[in-house]
Amino acid sequence: MRRVLTAVLCMAAWGGLAAAQNPVPFVNQPLVPGAAVPGGSSFTLAVSGCMFVPGATVDWDGQPLKTTFIAQSKLTAAI
Repeated sequence: MRRVLTAVLCMAAWGGLAAAQNPVPFVNQPLVPGAAVPGGSSFTLAVSGCMFVPGATVDWDGQPLKTTFIAQSKLTAAI
C-alpha cells in the first residue's frame, strides 16, 4: 500500500512540475540512517524519493553537500 501511495504522489508531482526547469523533488521518509551521534564519524546519507535530476544536491544546515545522483529516485550525500 505504501509503495502505491508513493508512486501516486510521485506521478502527481511529476505531472504538475514536469514543465518546470528545476522541479522540486518528493522525498520519502525515512532517511537512512535515521539518526547519528553528534560529533561522530562521517557517514553516507541515502535519500529516496522521485524527480531527482543529475546535479541535484542535498543541503545540510544550508550548505550543499557532496551529492551523488544514483537515479531519479535516489541520491546519496557525504555527511
